[in-house]
This record gives sequence, C-alpha cells and structure tokens, in this order.
Amino acid sequence: MKIKQCIVLAITAPFSFFTLAETSITYISSCSDLSQIDDNPEGEYQLTADLSCSQDFESLGYFKGVFDGQNFTISDLNLSGTGNVGLFTQIRGAKIRNLTLRNITVEPTHKSSSIGVLAGRAYDSHLTNVRIENSEITTSEKVTHGVGMLLGTIEDTTVDIVKVSNSTINVAHTSYLGMLLGQAKYSELSNLAHRNNILTISNDEQEFVGGIVGNAYASNLKNIQSSGNLISAQILEKGNVGLLTGQLTRGSTLVNAEIRSDLLNVPIHDNQVNKGIAAGYILKPSETAATLSNIQTYSVDNGLYWYNSKHDTDIMTEQIIKN
Repeated sequence: MKIKQCIVLAITAPFSFFTLAETSITYISSCSDLSQIDDNPEGEYQLTADLSCSQDFESLGYFKGVFDGQNFTISDLNLSGTGNVGLFTQIRGAKIRNLTLRNITVEPTHKSSSIGVLAGRAYDSHLTNVRIENSEITTSEKVTHGVGMLLGTIEDTTVDIVKVSNSTINVAHTSYLGMLLGQAKYSELSNLAHRNNILTISNDEQEFVGGIVGNAYASNLKNIQSSGNLISAQILEKGNVGLLTGQLTRGSTLVNAEIRSDLLNVPIHDNQVNKGIAAGYILKPSETAATLSNIQTYSVDNGLYWYNSKHDTDIMTEQIIKN
C-alpha cells in the first residue's frame, strides 16, 4: 500500500513579507508502510490505525524524525538483526510519542551491541507516552552495551510517561541490563511504570542490573511505580543489582518512587553481589541534592538495604520508608 502524504502550508510574515513553510506528514495505515520509513528517516509520520503484523521484521535503520502513534498499537512483530536491534536500530534527534508496542519478540541473530523493543540506542531524542506490553527479548549471546525492554542505551535523551508491563527479558550477559533501559547517560527519566515483568539472567556475571535501568550515569529518575516484578539471577556471582536501578553514578538521583511486591532472587551470601532496593550500588553521589528522596516500599524483602550494603555516609537521602 502506498503511503499517503499530507502537505500543510504555514504562513509566516517576518518583516511584512509572506513566506510559505511546507510541512509534510506521512500517514502509516499498514504494516508494509513501516518499512518505507527508511526511505525518509527524517520525516514526520503518524499511525492512522492499529497494526497487527504477524510477521518477521528486520530492524529499521537510523530514525531522525517524528513518529506519532496517535495512541494506536503496533503488535505481533518478530524483530531481528545484528548490532543495534529493535523496531529501529537507533533514534537520533527524534521525537516518538503516543505509541503502544504489544506482543513483540526480539531475537537478535548475533553480535548485538544494544537491544530494545523500540530501538537499540537513542541519542538527543524525546520519548513520551510509550507503552510496551506482553513482549519478550531473548538472547543467548553476549550483548556488548545494553539491553532494556524500551531501549538498550540512551544518551542526552528525555523519557516521559513510559509503561512496561507483562513482559520478559532473558539474557546471558550484558554490561547494562534493565527492564526499561539498559543504560542512561545525561538523561531525564520521569513518570515510569514497571508492572508484572520478569527479568532473567542465565550467566554468573553481570555488571549493572535494575528493574528500571541497569546503570544511570549523570541522569535523574522521578515519579516511578514498580509492582509485581521479578529479577531472577540465581547463579549470579558478581554484579550490582537493584529493584529499581543496578547503579546510580555521577550525581544521578532517584525521586518519588513506590515499590510494591517486587522480588529480587539472587544469591543471599555473596560479597561480590551488591544488592539493594533503590540501587545495588551508588557511586559518586550528588553534592547538591538528595540522591534518594521520597521512596516507599510495600511487601518488599526487609533484609534488603536501600543501596550499598556498607551504607556510604556521603550519600544524602530524604524520606525513604519501608512499609
């Protein structure tokens, strides 16, 4: 089916002269339309209907435009590829909003760098109102950079209003692993929901593993709801693991969070596994604000520390309460 385009002419009048600015919106109404995004990766796109694709799909390339799902759903894709793997390989300077991805499976072929259902990597982008439901990422090979149900790695990116639910990740090994994001650098993350998900590690060594994000580097997380999730790593011998984050570093902060009935299934007596509720480990905390603020738990293992088991006294906290 041919993609339909709409041309919008905007009239502006600087210095009393009239100029015409052309904006082109491409409407996507079928699964076959998706592959044509690569023809113009800097374009503006809108979904016009729910798409149930039931097909194998090679990751699209770099996306640098605007994608508005208009609250429609793309479902039943089997994503594959090498390097960065997801619906898109990477998004750069892009805006993606109002989109649900449901019943998506991601199985990279080999030599993966970053993996996510939406994209492997994101740089200088803005994501808002994105949902991932009933989806799965599975890989038995090492992923060099990061794995997350939304995105593998992000940098200089804003993520707002994201919900991941009833989904699973099964990995052998990667340095950064989170149910939403593998690694976040210089990014702002807000209004995140993480519900009824299972993250399973089948290797004995990981670096940073978290329910929300594996490693937050100079990034801020706020307004988080996490409930009914499981992180299972029974043979883990080394790593930093937390119900919300594996590690917070370089001034990263975590503010306003509620955790209900989440479970961390890792070796209990292992000095090389740092386990925590908010973070497995906090390194180089903020000097100007509380690193952890207004966090509450309900029906969570009381034996877990909030963060570093040695309780570094240089870390400022406010209103962190176990119920």
